[in-house]
Amino acid sequence: MTVNNAITNPEEGTSLHWHGFLQQMSEWMDGTPSVSMCPIPPASSYTYSFKATPYGTTWYHSHYSSQYADGTWGPMIIHGPSNIEYDIDLGPVTLNDYYHRQEFDILTDVMGNDLKKVRPASDNNLINGKMNFQCSNSNSNSTSNSTSNSTSNSTSNSTSNSTSSGCVNNAGLSKFKFTCGKKYRLRLINTGVAGIQKFSIDNHKMTVFANDFIPIKPYTTNVVTLAVRFLVDLLCPRTDPMQVGQRTDVVVEATGKSTDAVWMRSMLSSGDCTEPSNQPLALATVYYDNANTTASPGNNSVAHVDTTAPCDNDDLGKSIPEYPIPANDPSTTININVGFLINATGHLVWTINDSAFRGNFNNPILLLASTGNTSYPMDPEWNVFNTGSNKTIRVVINNKTPTSHPWHYHGHEM
Repeated sequence: MTVNNAITNPEEGTSLHWHGFLQQMSEWMDGTPSVSMCPIPPASSYTYSFKATPYGTTWYHSHYSSQYADGTWGPMIIHGPSNIEYDIDLGPVTLNDYYHRQEFDILTDVMGNDLKKVRPASDNNLINGKMNFQCSNSNSNSTSNSTSNSTSNSTSNSTSNSTSSGCVNNAGLSKFKFTCGKKYRLRLINTGVAGIQKFSIDNHKMTVFANDFIPIKPYTTNVVTLAVRFLVDLLCPRTDPMQVGQRTDVVVEATGKSTDAVWMRSMLSSGDCTEPSNQPLALATVYYDNANTTASPGNNSVAHVDTTAPCDNDDLGKSIPEYPIPANDPSTTININVGFLINATGHLVWTINDSAFRGNFNNPILLLASTGNTSYPMDPEWNVFNTGSNKTIRVVINNKTPTSHPWHYHGHEM
């Protein structure tokens, strides 16, 4: 895949991370500036080449600054065997909180020293890039007066998380079609910035059979929890919800009548564990073959009751890998304390073992290591843990903060 950096006004670097791929023998293709590569300079190109393993549902996104909040992302499917039968693959279903302001403006506030602005509220929530919205409620002043009904086929503001284009009142909802008796595969992806998602389909149950590329023993549920604030694999045991970048594959059997129309829902959770939203509910419509597609679902579309706590994950005891990887006794243990502090300039920074990370785009850590330079001129601000020749590592992460802070390890299954 060749990436052309055509970003202007202002120019800046970029990179793409191919989420979840192992990158064995191609670590420099991972797309993480200052760690695995230098950013792609303005007006320049870079070709990524790697083996697309494992198979399943994933996505790509910019890993430079917060560019992906402006829409530098997209879903990816690597086709392979399935551990469950279904009739139709409906493809990716992306869920994301949506900020109408430009990401750089938001980042300026978040990285500033006005602590009242470090947790900005998203304007609304999207399913496959669409959801109705009243522009008068927007945090952005750029709006449009054009309207459409709730089942319009028109495109919403954007599939990105923020936009500089005008807001469009009631831009329409995503639509899905069911046929009685058929089984549908949905590839759920949390592509958001900061919000925990609770996904469900009225009157229908879902069978979960894969998480983050990994086939698991199928189980049935009414609500699937997906969340944010950076990336965690479901195979890593935790008590916080499914995090941004995670994927869950489900099968839904169309058990309704041929005239049914029901809501598909994704609700942004609330609480200290996640970020606020001004309009947390995203809706899409599911129409059966003979349903009235000009009407919204009626009272017969009954929402499931979410019995999980806002900050809790789904029952991790049900996420059992089909092909578990034995965990040998670790040959070394790394203890990581996650925290944050207000630095000398009044800015809030996150820390690892009391050290904030500061990357050096001109000296990626992988490049230095490959040349035998492990002195790391920015250490300890690079937070490098040298595991030497150890092959099995236990990482103990202690979250010392009042909010959830999940983790994702590039290039690894756990």
